[in-house]
Amino acid sequence: MVVTARAVLAWLGSGPGSPLDSWLDHAVLPEPAVTELVTALARAGAHDRADALLAELAVLGVRQPGPAKHRATLAADTAAALELTARAASAGVDLTMPDALCTAAAHRLGIPLLAADLLPAQGDVAEVPDEQDLRVPGPAPEP
Repeated sequence: MVVTARAVLAWLGSGPGSPLDSWLDHAVLPEPAVTELVTALARAGAHDRADALLAELAVLGVRQPGPAKHRATLAADTAAALELTARAASAGVDLTMPDALCTAAAHRLGIPLLAADLLPAQGDVAEVPDEQDLRVPGPAPEP
């Protein structure tokens, strides 16, 4: 499974029992995700934890392939990611390039993608309705 930096950050914040726990030994963290993860840690003032976190992920089985070894696939993934970001933008969605590159890699490898959205819920965003709200209303009561 390809994981994004946001999925790793969500895993860090979730504590034991995260859904990612069972996938770590089968996970791939592409170079763009590594870059985004290190950037997020630096912005949070935790840049000194970056090397330790990447080492811990490697010990847990997360593969971190470098781009220099796979230049041809990097070019193809970049072209696919550019198309994905353009399509997302035309639909009004802000897809980051690192997430698009992870998506392209997952598609190329034919394996699932695990991503996470860390943005806080906003008041103008509708919540998913409860099951009760999804029921088809019956006929209106007669007066």
